[in-house]
Amino acid sequence: MSTINSQKWGFIFCPKKGSHKNRHLKKKIQQILQEELTNYEFIESQEQGSIKHITKRMTQEGYSTVIIIGGDAALNEAINGIMEVSVSHPILGVIPNGYGNDFAKFFMEKEISDYRQTIRTLKQQRTRKIDVGTCLLTDVFGKEEHLYFLDCINIGLAASITNIKRTTLRFLGRKTLSSLLSAMLLIFKRKIFKIAFHLPGEKFEKNAMTVCIGSATGYGQTPSAVPYNGLLDISVISDTPSLQIAHGLWLLFTGRFLKHKNLDVWRTKEVEFSEIGRATVSIDGHVIPHKEKTLKVGILKEEIEFILP
Repeated sequence: MSTINSQKWGFIFCPKKGSHKNRHLKKKIQQILQEELTNYEFIESQEQGSIKHITKRMTQEGYSTVIIIGGDAALNEAINGIMEVSVSHPILGVIPNGYGNDFAKFFMEKEISDYRQTIRTLKQQRTRKIDVGTCLLTDVFGKEEHLYFLDCINIGLAASITNIKRTTLRFLGRKTLSSLLSAMLLIFKRKIFKIAFHLPGEKFEKNAMTVCIGSATGYGQTPSAVPYNGLLDISVISDTPSLQIAHGLWLLFTGRFLKHKNLDVWRTKEVEFSEIGRATVSIDGHVIPHKEKTLKVGILKEEIEFILP
């Protein structure tokens, strides 16, 4: 690893889509950084995929710390950029600036209101090692793609939950109203798909509506998962009547998802899906644009250092 930037910090600003506050927040954080730090680079991501390339470049150049000012999808791009480089990994941190911020919320007691204090807290570098999920995807044409994740993989209706909720939140601005509208829309998008998956020593086949594989809380779908025990939590909801879908979404949004009557859960180090019925797949809230045929998911225990926000 190069030592030329061994104490340099990288800050990647990821604008929140549809927000009128981006320019003000960017200027505010830049001003604070000028007053609080000396050896750092501040750069704004310009398009989808750029965060991965910027983070990869910072890792190759030996930056000590990379801070993402963004949400779950931005963090996902960052971890994929970091993991593509075989040298030592930088410390990863986040200043939440997304619509979900699910992974950051695992470590936060409350939402950020004082950015100066947040940056001062990050400077203290209180860290802990966290897990990194691995996923080998094979699409319907046989093309393979190896990706990494911090929070979760969603299959089926669960992939639509975060996508629709993010879209409605962008326009409505209020989380409760967004959640209720998402629930109403998803009732009409009800779709069952066949899954076949293998756990060590076990094989399952089910007609499912939604699947979540979580290293962390998975937007409430794997609420008992923790991102540092080297294990994955899996939740599967089977075919459910429309009225029960509404009730299940209410349980999800109120933090009582494990009480769903059609829910099955497992905890494992690895899982392989040999069939997912051409269902939609999302990783850390980012919807995969092409249809996947199989998934092989694992976990790297305590792979990187994460700054506690």
